[in-house]
Amino acid sequence: MYRFSPTKITGIQEGINPIDFKTEKGLEIAPYISYEKNWNKLSMSAGLRYSWFGNFGPFEVASYNPNLPKTVNTILETKSYKKGEIIKSYGAIEPRLSFNYHINDYNSLKFGYNRMFQYIHLVSNTSAALPFDIWKPSGMYIPPIEVNQISAGYAFDTANGNYNFSLEGYYKTFKNMVEYKNGADLFLNKNLETELLPAKGYSYGLEFAAYKTSGRLTGNLNYTYSVTRRKTTSSYARENINNGSYYPSNYDKPHIFNLTANYKLNKKWSVGSFFTYQAGRPTTAPNGRFTFNGNSYINYSNRNGFRISDTHRMDVSFTYSKNKPNRNWKGSWSFGVYNVYSNKNAFSVYSKFKNNQLKTYQFSVIGGAIPFITYNFKF
Repeated sequence: MYRFSPTKITGIQEGINPIDFKTEKGLEIAPYISYEKNWNKLSMSAGLRYSWFGNFGPFEVASYNPNLPKTVNTILETKSYKKGEIIKSYGAIEPRLSFNYHINDYNSLKFGYNRMFQYIHLVSNTSAALPFDIWKPSGMYIPPIEVNQISAGYAFDTANGNYNFSLEGYYKTFKNMVEYKNGADLFLNKNLETELLPAKGYSYGLEFAAYKTSGRLTGNLNYTYSVTRRKTTSSYARENINNGSYYPSNYDKPHIFNLTANYKLNKKWSVGSFFTYQAGRPTTAPNGRFTFNGNSYINYSNRNGFRISDTHRMDVSFTYSKNKPNRNWKGSWSFGVYNVYSNKNAFSVYSKFKNNQLKTYQFSVIGGAIPFITYNFKF
């Protein structure tokens, strides 16, 4: 059961009008069946899931002129749905299938396919989760996202089991995604569908990982190359973003490299480090201005036509563990520093005019080293 309360504003001063958007409700049900089979060197896992989602009242839904784009000016009427009345429902079959072939004790191949449906949409113009992000359930005008993915991989373990390596590739397609229109007003909007466009997309990538699992020094290395693109598919060409061409999604980071290492100094103390490097994410930024009828306007790049600088940081930690053999629980203290060399990783970009020139700056939320202390226990 889902309950979404998009906006509620109250004020104790004059001039602040209270706003309370009606709660949206949804119900998701998903029975499934799975089956596993093992042969001599081949194993199979198969599954079938049926998902159903219903969006129901009490709620009010606008209807629009079918011959014009959806705007507040093309609303024909508003229909009220009673409590518990189904506004719109969706049903979908989600199959999955995977095979794992053991060439020998140290080498294996795997292949997989799955289809998934997502009934909750994140409507945002940023790739970071923020408190004012908007979550929108599927409904009358927003169908669920459909994802199809195939993957294949190879894994290798050394004879002594100290090292493990894997290489995996994937290709994924998306249908019924939502993108906001150019110049969209997402804040305090009761008719959010008027600011959204249908979209499709695809992504593919290759992932390499290496692990050292025994000895005083352990750790892992991971590198991912990936591409993700999307394209709006409005039936009204003038609405489509970047003239209907594919463009990088908010999550398009072609290169991601992570390195983790842990060294055991003695029975009580260990030292660990973590390093990450990520290609800069796409964003939309001003690239100039123009004047029309005496008024100045800012001109923007194509959607996600600009990239923030690449980011990287290193974390270092020391862990102290003192566990008595007869005790039922274990505890440890960790001391360390995030971003130990104080790299100013960019979070977003902003622009302003300086000396009558448009200047674009990259904004860093945390640009220094941050110490931390943590106590962990398990029982």
